[in-house]
Amino acid sequence: MCPPGTFWNGNCYKDGGQAICQDCSDGHFTNAYNRELYCRRCTECKGNNQPSGEVMAEACTRLHDTKCECKPGYWREKGRVGDCREVSPCKPRYGVKKIADSHNNTTCERCVNGKTFSNISSEVATCQNCSVCPEGWAQKTPCNESNDTVCIPKGDLSL
Repeated sequence: MCPPGTFWNGNCYKDGGQAICQDCSDGHFTNAYNRELYCRRCTECKGNNQPSGEVMAEACTRLHDTKCECKPGYWREKGRVGDCREVSPCKPRYGVKKIADSHNNTTCERCVNGKTFSNISSEVATCQNCSVCPEGWAQKTPCNESNDTVCIPKGDLSL
């Protein structure tokens, strides 16, 4: 058998001898002991030649293939090969429950009416707690899922 980084090029010439192995050329690899007739071609990350969310995490060597990953702001389902997808933000009325990572999109949760709110679209912001009007102030508009409580001075209640 030929060691990783090489491929089989011929049988040994005598009993107990070694197979004739040849090094993989640039851009090719084998990652295990083998009897391959040629080395495998290294994978090219999609972001190298075209717009994509994929980048090279580790270059190919004679011993292992290229390791590609999604750049920040992109994700790909675990075990899948293909395009990286752009991370989705949580829309107003929803806050981030779990921030996206390389294998999962953002997980959003609906804000609780009267308790929490979100008035922005975000990939990282959670639902915010509703404000409570301080002493000497009155609530003009109650908090809802997309807007915080609006408070005004008690003397301005006619507004």
